[in-house]
Amino acid sequence: MLFSQARDGLKLEEQQGQLLFVENDQHVRIFIENQGNEPVFFHIVGEILDRVTQGNRVQSAATETWLLGGSQGMIVDLVFDEPGVYAAVNHDYAAIYSGAVTVFVAGDPFNLNPIVEGLGMDAVPS
Repeated sequence: MLFSQARDGLKLEEQQGQLLFVENDQHVRIFIENQGNEPVFFHIVGEILDRVTQGNRVQSAATETWLLGGSQGMIVDLVFDEPGVYAAVNHDYAAIYSGAVTVFVAGDPFNLNPIVEGLGMDAVPS
């Protein structure tokens, strides 16, 4: 899972981020590791985390936000039911403004497949 980092220390150089394309109505599993000392309040805007697993135990089902302590990991299972653009963020919004966000594109929310295929490229997952 890629988390975009907008700036590189004091150099203020932009870092390249990637959109994560997923298909609608398919199981998606995300492995998340908090390598920092501060907690992360993990949330995907507009989506429900269907299952959260930590330490080989299912900790929660159908939750919106999950607290992940420093130096901990978790596995998130979810299904994107609707086409759209979803942002995975830390609910500590100061982190968002420094670039700690991941963007999922589920399905083909902008109906780009005919255009993309017309250019001879692979279609976006639908």
